[in-house]
Amino acid sequence: MISINLLLLSYLSLLHTGFVDAFFEVPWSESTYGPDGPWHAVKIRVGGNDTETRIESQEGANIDVYPGGQFETWSIPTVACKEYSNSLCGAGGLYDPEEQYDGILYSPNKADDSYGFSVEGADIFGRGLTIAGRTVWNASQISTPLANITYPSGRVGGVVLGRLSLGANDPEKGAQLSQVFTQSDITLGNITVNIFPAKLYQDKEIQSYSYGLHLGSTTFNYPGSLIFGGYNKARVIGHVTTFEDPQIHKLLDIGIGVEEGGSPFDFSSQQGLLLNDTTTPTSIDVNIDPLTPYLSLPGKTCEKIASFLPVNFDQDTKFYHWDVNDPKFEQIVSSPAYLSFTFPPGTGDSANVTIKVPFALLNLTLDRPITDKPTAYFPCHPYTPDPADEFSKPRLGRAFLQAAFIGRNWKSRTTWLGQAPGPGSNGVVGLGEMKTEIQENDSTIESLDEDGSKKLFAMSWKGHWTAAADKPKTSDGPSNTNQGKESSTAAAASKGMSTGAKAGIGVAVPLAAIALVGVGFLLFRRRQKKRDQANAAPTVLSEMGSQQQYLPVDSHSPSHPPSHHQKPYQDYYAHKADSSPMNSTLNSSLPPQELHTESEPQEMPDRGDPRMR
Repeated sequence: MISINLLLLSYLSLLHTGFVDAFFEVPWSESTYGPDGPWHAVKIRVGGNDTETRIESQEGANIDVYPGGQFETWSIPTVACKEYSNSLCGAGGLYDPEEQYDGILYSPNKADDSYGFSVEGADIFGRGLTIAGRTVWNASQISTPLANITYPSGRVGGVVLGRLSLGANDPEKGAQLSQVFTQSDITLGNITVNIFPAKLYQDKEIQSYSYGLHLGSTTFNYPGSLIFGGYNKARVIGHVTTFEDPQIHKLLDIGIGVEEGGSPFDFSSQQGLLLNDTTTPTSIDVNIDPLTPYLSLPGKTCEKIASFLPVNFDQDTKFYHWDVNDPKFEQIVSSPAYLSFTFPPGTGDSANVTIKVPFALLNLTLDRPITDKPTAYFPCHPYTPDPADEFSKPRLGRAFLQAAFIGRNWKSRTTWLGQAPGPGSNGVVGLGEMKTEIQENDSTIESLDEDGSKKLFAMSWKGHWTAAADKPKTSDGPSNTNQGKESSTAAAASKGMSTGAKAGIGVAVPLAAIALVGVGFLLFRRRQKKRDQANAAPTVLSEMGSQQQYLPVDSHSPSHPPSHHQKPYQDYYAHKADSSPMNSTLNSSLPPQELHTESEPQEMPDRGDPRMR
């Protein structure tokens, strides 16, 4: 009877309080952006701070940004692009906030030499940040009036897109919920500004201060996935590696392999391609960073990988260009061949985790101002970190994250990295939609096909690559046979029940059923809005063996491998579906807003602070 009373009590409690939203999905833009991709971006609105007025009627701008980074969300003002008319500066939209920044005169200089990014005198302020109709007031933001990107050739262009912060890490506590700035002599006191996902967590709109991200691929019309407080389980295949730092992890090796069929190379697999400057196999710390475009790796590593590919290092652009006239080019980029990246085991595992990035995803496009016309390139970027900067690390950027899932629970200090599926087949985008909450203290997540028996990775690429006839297998170096620890779980044996237990259940079941029906109804109401595509979605892929619903493939998605070096010219530029003005000035007559100042003032960050990465 105690169990029955607890069920009924839970039911009544749910009726009274309802459910919090389990997670928050961030919408993706219909536009794609270069000049080194093209890449997907997410949609946000910046501006406004009058909590009594609809955000749509306040001064602000709808802009596209890259998801990534910590602390502030960044936007680009009009003045930042005046000198860079030859580039795609501000292609995602511009935002001009008012000149007064709430008395915060801290203006840091920030840089990332892995892709030449630099900003001087960034302006920090608090304004409304709106995503999918949800506004976080007084959100931490940066405007970048003096920012540019210096490409390896020395050419300089404006910054194409801003960035959406994914959260913030406190070195002591693991999760930073807000930022506190001491004001200048203009105004006394402190200013606290909010971080978007942290505010959702504080307001109990999501279960945890966390995110799950997969960038997808523009080449294959494969949309990205970004969820705060959860993740799409169908974007993670096999075993997952875990680490404590928000982005930095140990890379053990790089290799070349073929998922199925014959090899377009003179070997079936190749390992030991991660080399130091003396051409010795090594392991290195890398930054998994969605804000940088390339695979920024030691020069000898790029040189070794390139030795197996039909590419040439162009001395003008300082990038590896694909030789699109070489028959090997089409054979490789349309085949199941991949570049593999091996990481240490995840929590509780003993086998290394290997993430495979098909060469089909590594046939990207350079455009102005890097080149004068669209040029196919291989995104391995020779990079030497600054030894004087502890945060200067080799990077695995967007090129890598097309094929990898990354997520983090800021509170449990856990970052997850795993294999993402391909574009999908048989009317399914990827492996479909399996949106899953991340609980408040979770340090592990579930994935699909952990033992690899269902071969979901190959299935998700079916129809997008062409396997060659098998050849006798050879290996120039040790073959990579360890693609994640195989595991099996024995089914629990039925123990039977006593007669008394069966009688008790006979009484309890009807009452429990009533409570559960009510709970189920509330769960249905909560989730119904998150399944708007279910009625049109095909059912499960036959190999999955469940009735999970999946999204239909875009009608424009290719059913055959694309000819990657003959894409229409316009694909390499950003296109906005929305023709509304993209920048405006905030109304300076808005009434002043009271700012939350409970937290203690913090010292202004120096070069060693995590936000200076």
